[in-house]
Amino acid sequence: MKRKRLLVLSLILGLIVFSLLLASAASAKNGRRGRPIQWDPPRIGQEVTPGHTYTATVVLSSTRQLENVKLQSTPSLRGMLTFTPTGTFTLTKGMTYTVTMTLTVPSEAELDGRGSLNGLLKVRKVWRERVRRAYPHHLRLRFPVE
Repeated sequence: MKRKRLLVLSLILGLIVFSLLLASAASAKNGRRGRPIQWDPPRIGQEVTPGHTYTATVVLSSTRQLENVKLQSTPSLRGMLTFTPTGTFTLTKGMTYTVTMTLTVPSEAELDGRGSLNGLLKVRKVWRERVRRAYPHHLRLRFPVE
């Protein structure tokens, strides 16, 4: 009797482990949970020269439908970085969107000794005219100044 009980418990435990492995594999296949944003390339890095303008294009996609979102840069790049699209828009699941960024590097006097311009470009949710939460997985921006 004890052997049968031990065998049944072993089978049940084995089924539980197997189902957890299947669920883990399925979630990895569908992308990380809670990280719907995908950037291609995942980061931008380029040496820049004071007083010049640089343009970069990246591809943005989402693993789920996101409505009323907007792009926003971190304060360290505001006033220097412009991008399109502007305003609120909808990210449709599986669609790709082209984001064009233009960085205007200040003159050496305006840089005030900073060796690089670093920041993030975020996809943020807009609710009742106020920017709320940022979705995980931001575009990392690093521009070392020559």
